[in-house]
Amino acid sequence: MHLQVNKPELFQDYDRLASEAAFRVNVGAALGGLSLVLAIVGGNAAFLVGLIITLLMVRSGIFRQQTANDLLIETLTSRIVTSYLLGEYEAVLQRRAESRQAVAEEGAPNAQQV
Repeated sequence: MHLQVNKPELFQDYDRLASEAAFRVNVGAALGGLSLVLAIVGGNAAFLVGLIITLLMVRSGIFRQQTANDLLIETLTSRIVTSYLLGEYEAVLQRRAESRQAVAEEGAPNAQQV
């Protein structure tokens, strides 16, 4: 939602990629099943070519979904948009680093003795 509100052009790119991916995977799976059934029932191996083409279509859909996910990850890592969960995670990492630093400062004389 943050992406859609703050950067609508990036959201449109993501939405287009995700929609294309869903279309390719769903249509490819349905046509692949149809090709397989026709090859078995009809006894015509030419339908197996259709199965290969639809498998390539599904593969392309999976690649496009990965590209869409990469776009979302890029917007989060470049701080174009922020996520509540990512902010919480960073806060936990910050508290952990501070506590480790405090322990290291308290334990520094012991480290020199060893």
